[in-house]
Amino acid sequence: MATAKNTRTTTARTDNRTASEIAREKLTEAVALVATRKAEHEQAEIAREELAARLSSGDDTITSLDLAAATFAIERAELLAKAAGKRIKPAETALDSAQAIDNPSLARFVAERIEADPFVFGVYGFPVAVNADDRSNPGVYVNQATATSTDPTTGIMSGRVGITVVSPNGSPIDGAAILAGLAAIEASGNGQVSTNASPSRNGVTVDVRLSNIKPDVPTLATDVDSEALRNFGLDVTDAITKQGGWVDLSNADQYGGGMYGNTRGSFGNRTKRILSGLNGATIANVERDGDQERRTVRVDFDLSSRYFGILDLSGYTKTGVSGLVGEIVAGVGRVEAARVVTEDPTTERPTPGKEFSSPKSGVRVVVEVVAVARIAG
Repeated sequence: MATAKNTRTTTARTDNRTASEIAREKLTEAVALVATRKAEHEQAEIAREELAARLSSGDDTITSLDLAAATFAIERAELLAKAAGKRIKPAETALDSAQAIDNPSLARFVAERIEADPFVFGVYGFPVAVNADDRSNPGVYVNQATATSTDPTTGIMSGRVGITVVSPNGSPIDGAAILAGLAAIEASGNGQVSTNASPSRNGVTVDVRLSNIKPDVPTLATDVDSEALRNFGLDVTDAITKQGGWVDLSNADQYGGGMYGNTRGSFGNRTKRILSGLNGATIANVERDGDQERRTVRVDFDLSSRYFGILDLSGYTKTGVSGLVGEIVAGVGRVEAARVVTEDPTTERPTPGKEFSSPKSGVRVVVEVVAVARIAG
């Protein structure tokens, strides 16, 4: 009775596995079999060498049959190892297809774009389906046969999908409109799209290659590491300081005057007109909703300039921060909102001996950014 109960439990668990889990198990088995066959081949070679060594030492108990069997055992093991190796590629292909079945992320991305604006794609009133088995009825069928290639740090996707449009009664369909709709994805800055359309018996078929696609909600790892936060903090300050442009230090007064005071030995160098210093970037809050996570990142930094006043620095800060919205931040997510929390201004007067230098304006800024990501696994 106990055995039967365990058998039923195991069967139920196996039946509930995803296609990817089953395919991954088969790939693991194929890889393990290759390792086993290679080990058997090595053992066969060792056994043959041992027999040869015994014969060389005068051991006449080794028969010709023993030696022949050992030799053929090597050939047998080698052939079995090669046969096992041939199973790897099909298993990898099967896993790739299974992942596309379980998570057709690119197909969903394209389908959502079509559903959002069917007029642009010329398919208003058509139902849209992803990875449908039955494609005989009128509709738009977006299918993905291979797994999406996803950057684990940004969630940016690449891969291929196919679009099949079946028109009612085989009536003509405007394939150019579909291509225009796909081109709009690239025009919006969401990635690169290349297409190849061909007429079919009941409508039109389009092969679509997508690269560097930025999903509305990228799929990332659960934890945000310190390096990702620091890099984001540097991106925030760069978005602000680059607006001020650069200055050539070779035009400064080498005897202590000018905007930057003593620049002896710095001729020909360039520096930004707005300088920055990152004090820190931390996670201030995390909110979980299903498989999505909203992360509030707080960035603390200093800005300073001898070219711009406090109001200028404040304006550049607001412009740079507002430009973050919609961007995908590596390891953090897509920015939904960004705001300046505090700005504490300071003005540094010239030091004695450099009274004719311009005063340096400075401000300490705290920015909060809310980014959303879908959590992998």
